[in-house]
Amino acid sequence: MPRQYLTALLALVSLISIISLPSLTLSTPVPAAPPLEHYQRLMKRANATIITECTVPNSFAVTFDDGPSLWTHELLDYLAIKNIKVTFFVNGINYVSIEDPEFAAVVINWVVDSNDWRHPTDYKTDFQAYRVALQDPSAVGKGWISLQHDAEQGTAQVFSKLAIEYVLSKGFQVMPVASCLGDTTGWYRV
Repeated sequence: MPRQYLTALLALVSLISIISLPSLTLSTPVPAAPPLEHYQRLMKRANATIITECTVPNSFAVTFDDGPSLWTHELLDYLAIKNIKVTFFVNGINYVSIEDPEFAAVVINWVVDSNDWRHPTDYKTDFQAYRVALQDPSAVGKGWISLQHDAEQGTAQVFSKLAIEYVLSKGFQVMPVASCLGDTTGWYRV
């Protein structure tokens, strides 16, 4: 093919691309803005109280974040055997959908709150940190809140069980966040 034809062909393709580009970008639907209620809920959360410890003496609130995951069912089985209630902060769809009927059936009667993904991810909790904190003489009579991640296999299958057993051995009562705050009305929920 002669060079002048190739140049003309490239120019024509470029021209067609330029002409059709606006129609391609305009044909993509613009997502609708969330309803006003969504923004009102976010504003309520913006002024939320940060809860860092329990008010009920000798209570230990265990929370799990970022699930459900492939290992959440196993964790729930363990908690059911021990007759322990905890709080789950779940994502809508992360590893397993919260709309999964099997997950929904298992989670009935548990405290389940929703959470988003905008929190730091540079945390690595280890069992030794629990021991050090709970052996401190100032821990006597204090209430604690623990954040764990059932999306992490090691946490769901090993660490959470070790931590709960250790906390129980120290005389603490494991419970959901609402219970450790003495909350009977659910005020901490948004």
